Amino acid sequence: MLQAMPKDTRKGDHQIRQADVSRLPFMAGVLLAISGLLTLVLGLYTLRFWWGWWFIALGILVAGAGALLLFRVAAARLAALAAALVSLVFGAIFIAKYPWFGLSTIGLDLVAIYCVARSRLGYRGPGE
Repeated sequence: MLQAMPKDTRKGDHQIRQADVSRLPFMAGVLLAISGLLTLVLGLYTLRFWWGWWFIALGILVAGAGALLLFRVAAARLAALAAALVSLVFGAIFIAKYPWFGLSTIGLDLVAIYCVARSRLGYRGPGE
């Protein structure tokens, strides 16, 4: 007599629950990676000045924080918030010298901070 195997109702490690998947940290990771690459390119462009090295280091830091968010590392949210805040301050300081860079990185960092903060609080918004 053949008996049917009972269905395993446990979720395997390879399966991802819908509650675990959020688009906001992914979006923040992509935005921070773009912001980090922009900062890195500006650092390479301004390498002849002393602040070029600061931009290179900041670009690596911000892009790394974005990559950590994309890989869903546990402490990535705090690192991403700190990196985005530092990048936002650098963009605001150098907005007079490099206005397009400043405006673009400030915009990217503000949206990334919003995405990380909203996903951290678990806020779904009205009607969701």
